[in-house]
Amino acid sequence: DCPNRIEFYKPNRVENENSVISKARTVTNPNAKGKNMPSVMFIRDSYSFGIHSFINQSFSKVYWNNTWDYQFKKNDIKKAKVDYLVYLISEKNMSALLY
Repeated sequence: DCPNRIEFYKPNRVENENSVISKARTVTNPNAKGKNMPSVMFIRDSYSFGIHSFINQSFSKVYWNNTWDYQFKKNDIKKAKVDYLVYLISEKNMSALLY
C-alpha cells in the first residue's frame, strides 16, 4: 500500500474519502525502506481522519482498526508486533472505553 494513494481522496480535491479511511487496513510506507522507522497501531474514531496521510508517511507500517472499534484485541496487537499502540478518540467518545 502506498500511504497517499489517490483513492484515499475525493476526485479532484485534497479531501479524504472517509468511506475508504474508516475501514481497517494496513498501510506500508514505501519510503521507509532502509530507514529505521517505527510501526504503529491506531484504535480510533473519525477524528483520526484529518491526520491520516501524515501518520502514513511518518511510520514504516500503520495498522488502522475499523473506525469506532475500540476493543483492545491483545492477540492482534501481539501478532502485529508494533512499536506503538495509539488510542485516538474524541473526549465525547471516552464512555465507549469506560463502560
